[in-house]
Amino acid sequence: MGDVIRKKLNRYTRVLIGCALGLYLIALWSLYQHQSNHMDHRRMRVEVNQLLSDFEQGMRVEEKEYSFPYCIIDDSNQVLVSTIDGMKVNQFVNVHKLGNMNAYIVPTNHSDIGSVILFADCSAMIQEKLRQRFLRASIPLHLLFFVFLLFLALKKKVEKEDIWTPIHNLHLVTKDMMRGKFDTSVYYDYDGAIGSLCHDFESMRNEILSGYQRENRAKEKEKELYASISHDLKTPIASIRGYLEEILYGVITEPNEVHSAMERMLQKSVILTELIDDILEHSKAELNQLNIVKEEVYAADYFENLLSGYASDAKLHDYEFLYSLPSNVLIALDQRRIAEVMQNLIENAVKYRAGKLRIQVTFEEMKDPEPMLIVNVSDNGSGIDAADQPFIFDLFFRGNKARSQDIPGSGLGLNIVKYIVEQHCGQIQCDSIAGVGTTISFSIPMK
Repeated sequence: MGDVIRKKLNRYTRVLIGCALGLYLIALWSLYQHQSNHMDHRRMRVEVNQLLSDFEQGMRVEEKEYSFPYCIIDDSNQVLVSTIDGMKVNQFVNVHKLGNMNAYIVPTNHSDIGSVILFADCSAMIQEKLRQRFLRASIPLHLLFFVFLLFLALKKKVEKEDIWTPIHNLHLVTKDMMRGKFDTSVYYDYDGAIGSLCHDFESMRNEILSGYQRENRAKEKEKELYASISHDLKTPIASIRGYLEEILYGVITEPNEVHSAMERMLQKSVILTELIDDILEHSKAELNQLNIVKEEVYAADYFENLLSGYASDAKLHDYEFLYSLPSNVLIALDQRRIAEVMQNLIENAVKYRAGKLRIQVTFEEMKDPEPMLIVNVSDNGSGIDAADQPFIFDLFFRGNKARSQDIPGSGLGLNIVKYIVEQHCGQIQCDSIAGVGTTISFSIPMK
């Protein structure tokens, strides 16, 4: 399509140049004819009048330089002054025989001067002056035609740089994108004729590239998910199967042993249920179907009811749980979802405990730039390696420590936590030192 438009424009340009050239030649010819007539008659009359005026004033006209050879005769056809070869002063001229000599006879009204004889064939200087006058008169016409050609050349250059070259680049980049190559950029002048189009195309290409990269990352994460789920589901299922085979085939027969095996199977089934719940919660979050129903509550009342239950659990699981309470400010949150956030953070601290575990929950109030209640969950556990910290909220991420110690988990918990906090218009961050402990902080807007 672009070639069709270009061919049409080139054809129209050639027609325009042809018309302009024709008008240019016609104008030159008309100017030449006008100047020729002007010089042949008007100019000659002016110079003849000047010659006669000089002669009447008694000037020696033969010593002056005129544009043509001449001869002045009186009424009796006697030569008074002459610059024509063959016509001498005091010679009588037969004017009736001059017709065959291509001469002009200019009569005068002066009593002493009969006529002035001019020979056209000998007036080379008149022809030179005619040529020079024509050249001077045609200069504006030449300049106008030159400006016209210069304008066409500039127009052609602008079309190439601002239209055809960017379109050609767009065409090449589009072909690359169709082949799955999205990293080829379009070089353009934003102020050009289609600069805005190229700018928008580049924005679109960057969006497609980002989407393509996100899709590839999602595929990689999906592979990691399958591997993680396969590993995390296979381990408890294998344990449950082993205990069932021992009971079925009579490997363990004592009631106490059977009871102990059933308790372990129950623990493994709980782990399976938690993994499946995490996967379901993640799927809802991905589809934006994780319901967040906010309601206004007083912070001190809400967190006192929530954290007091964890203090009781701490005694049963042999770790220390300390907490303070915020001021009774008004906040808007989904009570169930924030409870899930706290549950996940505390369970992570318990899973990665090192020695005597201590968990502490504190609160801060931030006024600028927006009023926020900051919740800090700190522990003295094994900490998180510095290399892992930027990725702990990523989907399916599990650190090397969790893998090597075979700690159960799907790698979805903290990603879901981050989603819930962000749906509350808050932020979450991690500060950890390996071997010392971890503090995870998240914010909730205050009213």
